Amino acid sequence: MKKKIIKIIIFVFIIVIIFCLDKYYKFSDYLTDISNLLFLKKIVNDNILIALLVYIAITVVGCVLLALPGATFALFAGVMFGPFLGTFACLIATTIGAVLAFLVGRFFLKDTVKPMVEKNKTLKRLLFSDDNKNDLVILMITRIIPIFPYNLQNFAYGITDINLLKYTYLPLYS
Repeated sequence: MKKKIIKIIIFVFIIVIIFCLDKYYKFSDYLTDISNLLFLKKIVNDNILIALLVYIAITVVGCVLLALPGATFALFAGVMFGPFLGTFACLIATTIGAVLAFLVGRFFLKDTVKPMVEKNKTLKRLLFSDDNKNDLVILMITRIIPIFPYNLQNFAYGITDINLLKYTYLPLYS
């Protein structure tokens, strides 16, 4: 119980710090001002490496903290970097964001949410089976069928018993 309280305090502390930093530095204002898009386009033309690193950082934060839809990042990458480099940048950034969201779900949500989910016998059998045969099937079905938002799935898989390597690299286990 003490471990859960510490995790909740850490989580709330991180969220408060992020909101305070946003209030002070006004990061969210950059997302709503069209002149900033032109500024970012200038950065892309001046130094593509810094622009890619900034894009990756923004996307990872958006995936983990804001759970924004992946289409947002893909469109932004396409506008900023073009179709080929934008696709590559989006792939790298959203993969890092998905893995970090998985780890956040594993660290902050597993102790709290897993006991509630295990009360449902069907979910317990599908998500927390001892043989781990269902892991890949559930992962593939939920990724292919767009019922659940992709970014929320990343957090949800963190509460399951699926291995991080299996979650990130499916061909390794085929």
